[in-house]
Amino acid sequence: MEIDPTPHSGSGKRRAKDLRIHRRMSKHGGKKKTEFDLLNESINRLLGIKSSMLAQRSLLLPWRDVAAALKGVRREGDVAHEDLQTKLRASQVLVGEMYQWVTAHFMSIKKPPHARHSSWRNVSLPGNPASRVLAKEWILAQLLHNSDRVFQDHDFPPIDADDAFIRDFRFSFDDGDAGYSYVTRHFGYLSGSMADLLTRYRRGLLTHQTCVLDLSPSHPRMIQDDQGNVFQHALITPRGEYVNLLCGVFDQGPNRMTLVGRQIQDDELLDPSMTHHRRQRDRFFIADMHRMPDGRVKGRGLWSQSQSFVVHQGPMSLDEDAIEYDIDLRECPNELKQARYPRLFEEAIKRYLHALHLRMPEGPHG
Repeated sequence: MEIDPTPHSGSGKRRAKDLRIHRRMSKHGGKKKTEFDLLNESINRLLGIKSSMLAQRSLLLPWRDVAAALKGVRREGDVAHEDLQTKLRASQVLVGEMYQWVTAHFMSIKKPPHARHSSWRNVSLPGNPASRVLAKEWILAQLLHNSDRVFQDHDFPPIDADDAFIRDFRFSFDDGDAGYSYVTRHFGYLSGSMADLLTRYRRGLLTHQTCVLDLSPSHPRMIQDDQGNVFQHALITPRGEYVNLLCGVFDQGPNRMTLVGRQIQDDELLDPSMTHHRRQRDRFFIADMHRMPDGRVKGRGLWSQSQSFVVHQGPMSLDEDAIEYDIDLRECPNELKQARYPRLFEEAIKRYLHALHLRMPEGPHG
């Protein structure tokens, strides 16, 4: 009996085909798995990058905070800019006023200023507050800078000359029409500490140092400005003289203190109608105190003062000047007045200071 091989042959073909399909599907599944793994790896990598970026972002300020901070900085810059603009405008005004002040005084100078003589720079003050401060500093600094030379020019001995003692008056009359000038010199040991002496000098500035007669504590002042080491007194004295003293105190180390002062002839802070028709005097003083090695205080002082004058009119007559100190020269022959006046003046000042000392023993010469 013969067996037909056809059916068996068809079944083998199907199995072969199924095997091929199975292999193809397996291969395809492997590729998909590989792609899936790669995709999953990419996702994990991206998640890591995201986490890192979020961590960095958390360290930064929010943009609103940054904007607010920048706005504050800009506001501060605007305020600083406006402040600088204000100072610039004030400086421009100051320069302009100082220029006008210098020009106005320079045009009135008859001859160039001399280093050893008073000039308009040393005896005038502008009205503008900032200019006024600068002018005061200039005047007082010049006095201090020249103080040692002034003492030398007026024959003061060295400060360590133990046996030296000076208290005198020196008069000189100008050959022209400027009138007289006199210088008072003091040199020697002083009683009290430098601080106490300074207090006494300041308290007796007008009565003792300037010898303003008939002055009472209640007498009105046109200016009474005390800025500590810089102070100013302006008044019309009971006898009608215009006095305007600018003074400064300088500490020159632990063992030296210097007090300086000068008459201000032209003060823009005052009404000219109140001062320019009044008689006044060109005056300056230097009081220099040294603490010596033995602890005592030695002082040297110089006071220079001119004959009284009126601005734009010149000096008063010697007869009129003498009346200020209760000296009567009317009966004295004209040719003898200059010879007699210095002695009479010195005697009058000594009488006044002696009487003042009896009333005020705590004064600067006590």
